[in-house]
Amino acid sequence: MQIRITLISDGPILLPIHYNEHVQAMLYRYLDRDIATRLHNEGFRYRKRSFKLFTFSRIHARSRYDRRNKLITFFPPIRIHFAFAVDSVGRSFLNNVIKADSIVLEGNLLQVADVQISSPAVGEEMRVKTLSPITVYRTHLKDGRKRTTYYPPDSPEFPLLIKLNLLRKYETLYGREYPSSLEVEVLKRGKMAIIKYKGTVIKAWDAHLLLTGEPEILKLALGAGLGAKNSQGFGMVILT
Repeated sequence: MQIRITLISDGPILLPIHYNEHVQAMLYRYLDRDIATRLHNEGFRYRKRSFKLFTFSRIHARSRYDRRNKLITFFPPIRIHFAFAVDSVGRSFLNNVIKADSIVLEGNLLQVADVQISSPAVGEEMRVKTLSPITVYRTHLKDGRKRTTYYPPDSPEFPLLIKLNLLRKYETLYGREYPSSLEVEVLKRGKMAIIKYKGTVIKAWDAHLLLTGEPEILKLALGAGLGAKNSQGFGMVILT
């Protein structure tokens, strides 16, 4: 399930330049409490890992940066896309947003002007583009310290790690291994984004990709996002 929400306000909307954590907090706020608690504390377990199986886009609106003070001003209307692999979670968010008199985003009071819902039908191949950049990485020890290496779209690790991550999400959601072939091809590399999330610096890239596989796993990619850290606002894609 993908949801696009258009929000308006009486004046400009002021946010930190690195605002992902505030959009994530807004999302949790408008979930039913039991769902929000379970997702936040546990998520959906895969062995020693946990997936939230949702993601969201950048904020789309006319904007102005104040790099000196690390702030960004958005001029309404603003649009944010959300995606959920589990429909009951998406419906919880949608129902609470529609019922709310106003939406609070990091101290900004907003009103819902429009909501659009989509559950695109997919075949065995789909072309997608990012609405929030994809991050994939590996961690390793160097000189006794934990290091993280982020991989760009023109590296072989980028499609490989997207594929492995999506296979884990499939097993998490369905409780079984994916039974067929899955291919991920980078069609076009976009810009790199460096985003801070709660003090952690994350490198991510926009891209256009071609995914080939069973419709079930391709639909999962649209709902859960591609790559890592989806619940922090990375890896949301839409059909092109």
